[in-house]
Amino acid sequence: MSRRIAWAAWVLVVIQVAGFVFLKPGSPRALLSNLTQIAACFTAAGFCLAASRRSRDMARTFWALLAVSLASYGLSNVVWTFYENWRQTAVPFSPISQFLYLCYDAPLVMALFLRESEDPSGLDWQRSLDFVQMLMVAFLIYYDFLFLRALHRGLHSLELMEQAMTNILNFVLAGAFVLRSFWGRTPLVRSLCRRASVYLVVYALAAGVGDYALTFIHATSGAWSSLAWTVPFIVAAILAAGFDPSAETASKVPAESWNQRTFLLKNIGLAVMPLTVWALALRAADHDRIVAYGTVIVSLVCYGAHLTISQYRNHQIVEALRASEERYRLVFKQLLQAEKMQAIGRLAGGVAHDFNNVLTVILGYAQQLLDNRTPSAEIVHRSAGHILTAGERAASLTRQLLAFGRKQLLQPTVLNLNVVLVDIDKMLRRLISENVEIVTKPAPKLGSVRADIGQIEQVILNLAINARDAMPGGGTLTLETGNADLDESYAQEHAGVRPGSYVMLAISDTGIGMDAETQAHIFEPFFTTKEDGKGSGMGLATVYGVVQQSGGHIWVYSEPGRGSTFKLYLPRVEEAAETAAKTQAPAPTIRGTETILVAEDDRQVRDLAVAILKACGYLVLVLESVLEAERVCQQHQGSIDLLLTDVIMREMSGPDLAQRLKKLRPRTKVLFMSGYTDAAIVHQGVLDPGIAFLPKPFTPSSLAGKVRQVLDQPKA
Repeated sequence: MSRRIAWAAWVLVVIQVAGFVFLKPGSPRALLSNLTQIAACFTAAGFCLAASRRSRDMARTFWALLAVSLASYGLSNVVWTFYENWRQTAVPFSPISQFLYLCYDAPLVMALFLRESEDPSGLDWQRSLDFVQMLMVAFLIYYDFLFLRALHRGLHSLELMEQAMTNILNFVLAGAFVLRSFWGRTPLVRSLCRRASVYLVVYALAAGVGDYALTFIHATSGAWSSLAWTVPFIVAAILAAGFDPSAETASKVPAESWNQRTFLLKNIGLAVMPLTVWALALRAADHDRIVAYGTVIVSLVCYGAHLTISQYRNHQIVEALRASEERYRLVFKQLLQAEKMQAIGRLAGGVAHDFNNVLTVILGYAQQLLDNRTPSAEIVHRSAGHILTAGERAASLTRQLLAFGRKQLLQPTVLNLNVVLVDIDKMLRRLISENVEIVTKPAPKLGSVRADIGQIEQVILNLAINARDAMPGGGTLTLETGNADLDESYAQEHAGVRPGSYVMLAISDTGIGMDAETQAHIFEPFFTTKEDGKGSGMGLATVYGVVQQSGGHIWVYSEPGRGSTFKLYLPRVEEAAETAAKTQAPAPTIRGTETILVAEDDRQVRDLAVAILKACGYLVLVLESVLEAERVCQQHQGSIDLLLTDVIMREMSGPDLAQRLKKLRPRTKVLFMSGYTDAAIVHQGVLDPGIAFLPKPFTPSSLAGKVRQVLDQPKA
């Protein structure tokens, strides 16, 4: 429909041709010709304005600039018609007419510099300002070398020179749009420039024909040559009416690569242009100071505006980067928080599941014993055995959770991992099936590490059992040690690693391997890929906690079908490895007659401890409230040989209670007990020197043995 409307503009041409045929040469024909040209200009401007309203962003700006250009040309024709047809005089060299012609050229030049990458509107003010700089240089060259010399030769020579320059500029502008229609960075730019180039080529040809007719054959506005001034605007109307914004979709602008040479040339050129204008203005000042000062002022204004826009854009880029960084940090924190909550949810679900199973066994068998008023010895023994087994499962789960949380109690010594591998080799061969070959590669001159030997052995066992399960059809299990120096680059690629000297322990298998998704979760508690009943999901979580609490790091390298390798890095120490002396647990029947003061705010635990100690023959003093300690110590006439106290209590901590008691009974020994490694007696998971500690839960044998061990130690 828009194309049909555009074709209606050709009616103006028909009217103009009819006027040439039926009207006599003179004023009526010239008036009709000028009015037709004015109507063609405003018709084209109207269609360009309609295309601008249909479009968006850069296309909207392009058609709006073209509408302004055509409207200004139509207004200049109104001025021409006023003087030629109404005043019957020659058109003067007035500022108004020259300004209107300038308004025709300026929007076209601005349209030439439209770019999608700069601004949603497409306006590239920096390039436009650079163009004004070049225009000032060209104007001064034109003024000094062409205009003044043509004016010196006469008005006719000046008129010919101006027409020649105008036509040259028209063809240059048309050529610029033609080139950009082929070499534009995006399809939208190429499409718009192609439409503009068609119009400008027609206009340049029409202007050349019209100027030739006016100058050399002295044709008037009513001559047939006037028809050439109407055709370009009809073409512009057709092009604007046929523009379909939906078909001209903007594409992504290719990113400009950083080029140091281009950057330097642009910035050097930015300073060269005002200097060139100033040098040429010195010559022009001899003829016209207003021209010289005006061009220099315009050039300096453009230079300052270019720098201001550049600084503003840089500031916008910096602010955008800061905003993007803040958004990235916020999203990253939210992602970490979501992952933490997911891991906590899995941990809570796993703990609830396992402890509910344990509690079901304990409560069930205990209720059976209570319901059976006369249970047989066999029933009592069997029920107590199940309850004890369930309790041990709960205690094991608690230890694993403490290990994962890096809150377990460590008693580190200086170790050589080669010796540890030799000591654990027999145990591994009993656990690993015969179809799995065990290969040990100890490194010569291996450095020492400071770690808890029991926990390190547990780490090796867990990893070896996982490797065995990953090779159901057999394979090779390789245990390898070595010295490693981790540099800064390695630390940057592995979060949490500090550069330094380490001892590496690698455990590799040739099993089924893992994909990236599985590797991302293997150290999370209760995450397992094994079948139900074949894995608790706490093995690797325990390994991770032990290694981290020992000051080391663990990394896994695996590919599906190609096996897995777990590499443990423990900090290397310069001390010589100690000889590991394995001690057996004391027998549970150890008895004594000493006096023991028991401080425990949990009534059931306190009653159990008192019953165990009394059964072993000890005299037991009970503190139901730790605030009564001083009164009990003062009332008891005999010695108090040992204080058995919980570390964390509601009224007073165990260390504070021990400190008070030491003031009254300096020779009293202290044994702490706790289910949590509080910072009062433990630092970074390592027991403070000279502290006796009994972890909860404890058995009668472990409590009696630890009490006997502390009492038998020589007094300080």
